[in-house]
Amino acid sequence: MTLVLLETQIASADSVIDFVSSIDSTYDIYEIHITNAHPAGADQEFQVQANAVGASGFNETVTSIFTNSYHNESGSSTDWTSSAGDSQGNGTAYQTMAQNVGDDADQSVSGILRIINPSSTTFATHCQYEGVHSQHNDYVMHIKLAMYFNITAAIDEFSFKFDGANIATGTFKLFGVGE
Repeated sequence: MTLVLLETQIASADSVIDFVSSIDSTYDIYEIHITNAHPAGADQEFQVQANAVGASGFNETVTSIFTNSYHNESGSSTDWTSSAGDSQGNGTAYQTMAQNVGDDADQSVSGILRIINPSSTTFATHCQYEGVHSQHNDYVMHIKLAMYFNITAAIDEFSFKFDGANIATGTFKLFGVGE
């Protein structure tokens, strides 16, 4: 598979990073690569939502399962869990991608959101996210998120934000996935 870079956005004290013009029927799969998204405040949830073609408000219906494994810096706590509180069943809220992200210099979010067949008007748009982040309490988290937008309309816009602070820094790259 070949990645074709379509758009790059560099965060600098932005409240949101939105991709609103490059997702269409050109590719069956798109990826958004997030590198070192760093919040302007501690203990932040990093989140995503989408819009169907012609819609506004970033409030599409989401069904998701959020799982994580973690390890703290002292080595005293490790585990793997699913998080019902960060999963949605036909919810319209922004979907959590990272929990309790810290604002220390060594704390940020990095990962890849894969968007599958967003131009379909027959099937729901499925997404997979895998990423890592550092929490404010010095835990490293490995996140796996599976979700779909429970509508049969094309999805053409994605929005990323922290729930209570600006995105101080970070690089967001949108790729089309070719064969």
